[in-house]
Amino acid sequence: MKIIATAIFCVMNLYAIAQDDTTSFAQARSVISKMHDEAIKDSLLMTNRGLNVFMAKKVSTYLSGSSDLSLNKGYFILDPTDGRLLLAYNTAIDPSSDERRTKWIFTGGVKTDVADAFSTLYSGDKKLAANIGASIKFTLLGRGIIGYNGNNLQAQPALVSQTKKMLQSETGKNLRIKTKNVLNKQMEDDSTEFENSLTGTDSEFRNTDIPAFYKGKNKGYIKKFIESESDNIEEAELYNYFWNHWVSLDLYIPFTSQEYDAAKDFTTTVKSQKLYNFEASVIYSQIREWKKNRMLTTLNFGAKNQNNINTSVLDKHTVSDYKKLGGIDTITLAQLESKEIYIGNYEKYFSPFARIQIVDYFLAQKSIGISIQVEKYFGSYNPLNLKLGIPFTLAGKDDETKVSFEVQFKWNDFGNNILPGKSRSDKFLVGLSVGVPLSSKIY
Repeated sequence: MKIIATAIFCVMNLYAIAQDDTTSFAQARSVISKMHDEAIKDSLLMTNRGLNVFMAKKVSTYLSGSSDLSLNKGYFILDPTDGRLLLAYNTAIDPSSDERRTKWIFTGGVKTDVADAFSTLYSGDKKLAANIGASIKFTLLGRGIIGYNGNNLQAQPALVSQTKKMLQSETGKNLRIKTKNVLNKQMEDDSTEFENSLTGTDSEFRNTDIPAFYKGKNKGYIKKFIESESDNIEEAELYNYFWNHWVSLDLYIPFTSQEYDAAKDFTTTVKSQKLYNFEASVIYSQIREWKKNRMLTTLNFGAKNQNNINTSVLDKHTVSDYKKLGGIDTITLAQLESKEIYIGNYEKYFSPFARIQIVDYFLAQKSIGISIQVEKYFGSYNPLNLKLGIPFTLAGKDDETKVSFEVQFKWNDFGNNILPGKSRSDKFLVGLSVGVPLSSKIY
């Protein structure tokens, strides 16, 4: 019995060593084969990990405003319609290294006002610049659907007829086998080249260098296999319809306030007013993609803290004009750091709002499109704002470095409810938003 127990222990130990072998590509070969075999067993179009990456690539296709979803680890957005710069970082389960699908994405970042001074975040006399805060977003990703010839393929394609299911799974199987063969050849070449490079080195150096080399390379080859699976679906046109959706809770929490000097009229004392412009919203988004176009629809409901200075209700005057117009508070004027004074009844309030946006990419292989946004505020401040955009992407060195642009035409207060004395042309602006990835995607 002791001999049998020892033999069993040795076999189990050898198996564990094979599974965690850091001196060869055994780990990568084992994981890739396991994924491939499971897909064949269940007649899947692609492996679960491959589907995770496919879904992740699709949902991150439009980046021109801070409420948009990005799947890059780091990115920034410059949005002219609200004069803000967002620098953000994403964390989530990496679908290429985990069999679970990516359900949650946490986004943390810093948002700052760039309307007056693009690069000023800190100055010696004022410390932090005004209107800087934390941008926090929690996103719950739904389970997407892939359609083929009118049939649906969810994570497990049970709804597809057996004939079409077999056709797809056979094509997917052959593409996986082709990818495996290519990667196996690369592993052999990599291993031979590396082992040759160690000729003449001592054992201590080899014992350190070999595990480090294979540990990183094993993970890289697993990721290559999964990403190739996702790419194969695109290149072989194994689907003609894709849909997914997600919900986000988007928060802006200011670190610093917006400060103003205001007086009820020219005969009253000038007082310093502070506004912490908190903002919160719930965003529902869905994406639909066909072979010829990609459409994104977004619904956004929320509220923001603002005042009647931001909404241009109060009159703005320079210090010199204030004096000329009969302003009496000369004592406060001598202490003012700002060069502007607002006259009128200063008010702060929360403004509920609703937005709907539709973006459709239909030109140049779905890299150029059109965007329409309708935004309505409610309560004492209730303008209707319209925005027409022309979004487009420019490729970088690869798909992960695509930069998003959008030429924006915005009509503020289209119904002329606020400041009716001003014409629509006075409330019109043209801008260019930019969304730039700073690092690779989470997958």
